[in-house]
Amino acid sequence: MEMYFFTLFSILFTYVRCELFTSLATMEHGLKAEQNMADKIREYVTKEKERLQTLDRLADSFDEHSRLGLKNPNAYLGNPINAFLFVKKFTIDWEKNVEESIKHKQTQVTTEFNTQLDRLRIKLPDEEDLTGSVQAILRLQDMYDIPAKEIAEGSIGGLNTGELNADACFELGRIAYEDGDYYHGFHWMAIAKERLDKETNKTTDMTEILDYMAWTAHELGNDKLALELTEELIELVPDHVRAQNNKIDFMERVKKASNVTSRVKRDLTNTTHYVPKPTPEYNSTPELQSYKRLCKGLDVKPREKMSQVVCRYRHNNNPRLLLSPIKEEEVYRDANMVLFHDIASDKEMKIIKSLAIPKLFRATVHDPTTGKLIHAKYRITKTAWLDDRDHLVVDRVQNRIKAVTGLDLDSADALQVANYGIGGHYDPHYDFSTRDDDDTSETEKRDGNRIATFLLYMTDVDAGGATVFPIIDVRVLPKKGTAVFWYNLRRSGKGIMETRHAACPVLVGTKWVSNKWIRTRGQEFRRPCGLTEDE
Repeated sequence: MEMYFFTLFSILFTYVRCELFTSLATMEHGLKAEQNMADKIREYVTKEKERLQTLDRLADSFDEHSRLGLKNPNAYLGNPINAFLFVKKFTIDWEKNVEESIKHKQTQVTTEFNTQLDRLRIKLPDEEDLTGSVQAILRLQDMYDIPAKEIAEGSIGGLNTGELNADACFELGRIAYEDGDYYHGFHWMAIAKERLDKETNKTTDMTEILDYMAWTAHELGNDKLALELTEELIELVPDHVRAQNNKIDFMERVKKASNVTSRVKRDLTNTTHYVPKPTPEYNSTPELQSYKRLCKGLDVKPREKMSQVVCRYRHNNNPRLLLSPIKEEEVYRDANMVLFHDIASDKEMKIIKSLAIPKLFRATVHDPTTGKLIHAKYRITKTAWLDDRDHLVVDRVQNRIKAVTGLDLDSADALQVANYGIGGHYDPHYDFSTRDDDDTSETEKRDGNRIATFLLYMTDVDAGGATVFPIIDVRVLPKKGTAVFWYNLRRSGKGIMETRHAACPVLVGTKWVSNKWIRTRGQEFRRPCGLTEDE
């Protein structure tokens, strides 16, 4: 607009200068040009006021939202819908509603302003976060069998999470579509269509919804449904070129199909009858099916069948514990799996989390083909590593671990602190190495395999986030200050296969844990070898 204004000004000014001195009669034209310029300036000022008012409202909106979230960030962002909408605000909505307003004119002041915003945006969500947040919601749908319609209406696992408008539902569907997940993509777009019909203040465009839905139905193999949706789109926009071309293509495909049936009115939000439902990832193997059931709280083996449900105070005759023994609860006797209650104080865990936050990075796994560390969809968490030198609290907690387990920690891994993201999870795995001798890492050659795991829960989780053991049907729910401990290896060094475990997706809430993996070197006299392989 600024360029337009100054261009106009230059043209008018040039005209007046060229003609004014040759005839007084032409001064009238100059006066009229001046009047027109005044009108244009007022028009420009009015539009600038509107733009600045938009930015002012935007600032109020950001301020109100951030104040609400910062009252209890863990609870607010632990809600996956809040997290998705926060990410959406600074990706899709930013490009739609903000970018043009703040980049409108380039002066020294605005350039500095935009530079400051760009610096802040580095700390804000990006497109990768947007895709990840959508994948998380879809993962929660599949893992916990939550209908998309229920999520859209503001409920996840019985907890109120806030409704989604038509635009948010459409973007969920669009991103799923672009990720190749056509089933969920179609389903969420159908819900967007239904919600848009009911909205007084429309949040998105029905044309775009129908366009995407038609092509998604085609990708799912239902050309008849794709044709119906395309015809519905053409009714709204008769000159829609792509829809006209798609209609011809879909009509040809429908004619060739051998199973053409008559049209029926349908509830598009129930896609079961219209598009084939793929086998979800969590139903693809017996192990993953067990993982899913345990995460949902189904088929969990009663504790009394796993052990004698023994509870005791443990001190191991260690001076650190004699005056304040640790509360121990037996979980699974064969792997010496126990819970240690109140093993760390709130203050200690708060310090550990604060130390970890600046060091957090996306967790990696070893690629079985290349051996290199990579990011994987089956492990969504950020981790940091702390050792005794980082803080006295870290040293104190690790000494307590040493005292309660009776094991030597000189060869143990550093304390790993993990914070799970939206729908954060970790699929079934072993903590001990199952690699052949040729593939053994340098750490394992020097310090041995991971003989035991000490997993401390540093937050309560509103819903989800359990640690499950699919082979033995055991589930441990996160409880702040409680640790679960188990042996990964028998005394012979043979792996205990029943310790294969997984972290269930966090449904609602925030999950912080710390892991201490203890290795075999130094345990020769603390846990001597047995006489048989299975001892």
